[in-house]
Amino acid sequence: MKKGIIVGISLLLILSLAIFPISYEASGQDQEPEGPTENRNYPRYGFGAQFIAPSGGISSRAWLNPRLGFEGNAILWANPSTGLGGTTSLRLLYKLTPDSSVDFYLTGGGAYNLGPSDRKLSAIGTGGISFEVLSDAFVLNLEFGMQGQGVDQFGMTFGSGFHYYF
Repeated sequence: MKKGIIVGISLLLILSLAIFPISYEASGQDQEPEGPTENRNYPRYGFGAQFIAPSGGISSRAWLNPRLGFEGNAILWANPSTGLGGTTSLRLLYKLTPDSSVDFYLTGGGAYNLGPSDRKLSAIGTGGISFEVLSDAFVLNLEFGMQGQGVDQFGMTFGSGFHYYF
């Protein structure tokens, strides 16, 4: 039952993020940005690090178009009492402000927890801001949101990271 609720919420988040850009563009409100960032080629791939308090790991992002992308993270840690632990996650990314030097975005997805744990799956939803530093290839980000493992375990999550785009 609890897994069904988490999966349902995750699917609802993903579908709403996927449908929103289609309805937004159909309404004619989508305007192309002006300036040097409008000539980007898609898909865009970035590799870097993501730090989700209190640990960090590797991260990869792929933007399929100016608004829609995916991110995969792998984070490992060692704990003297429980041994090796970590998490892997896959998230859908949706930019609220396409192709600008400062972007606001929403994410939704899931994570698989490694190591000794009775709860292996969790749902993640965050909002973030990313900004270019020195060039459009190096991007820093800050994120804040919620993470849940069932209906009885919800908590806040905070993260930051950087990606270099090729």
